[in-house]
Amino acid sequence: MQPIIRSITGNADINFEVKFRAELTLFEPFKKFPGGVYGHGQKAFVAKAAAAREGCNYLIYMVDADDTSPQRHNDIAGEILSGFGALKKPEVGCVACIPVSASEAWMLADKEAWRKLTGHEVANLPGKPEELWGEKRDPSSNRPHNIFARICAQEELADSSETRSLLAAHIDPGTLRRSCPASFTHFADMLLKPHKS
Repeated sequence: MQPIIRSITGNADINFEVKFRAELTLFEPFKKFPGGVYGHGQKAFVAKAAAAREGCNYLIYMVDADDTSPQRHNDIAGEILSGFGALKKPEVGCVACIPVSASEAWMLADKEAWRKLTGHEVANLPGKPEELWGEKRDPSSNRPHNIFARICAQEELADSSETRSLLAAHIDPGTLRRSCPASFTHFADMLLKPHKS
């Protein structure tokens, strides 16, 4: 995701500090959350507090929708935005990143990026990646991660964060906006105008 963020913002000098949601409980300074803050909103609230405490200018809270429904994306976004808004720290710009289905759907969306990565046209890339879904434990399913793994195997690439990063460096945000309109467009627009409160 980091190369995509740099491409969208036009800032190649962004420094990132990655924390997983499970780690955020270590930083939780609150005994109870404000009313109306639940689900991902609670983690977003804690993440914003940690970002403010650590002097971060921006927070990108990322979670897969794990669903193909735009409504599920919107529900999760609402939870996250309520968490951002419940903590008044306007110095931290906040962005919700919620790929519909899974982040691998975004990785499958740009055929030209795959061509640049491999040096040739890549077969079996799906159309409409936000509509992909399937059983997690079935490697032949249409779950985005499983398709990504099969494409990596077909191209003799590791299914790894390094491959994702190399691929992401070639991804065109305009292509992602067209291929993943339900979730990528929301993320890219929010990245250019982060939530501040």
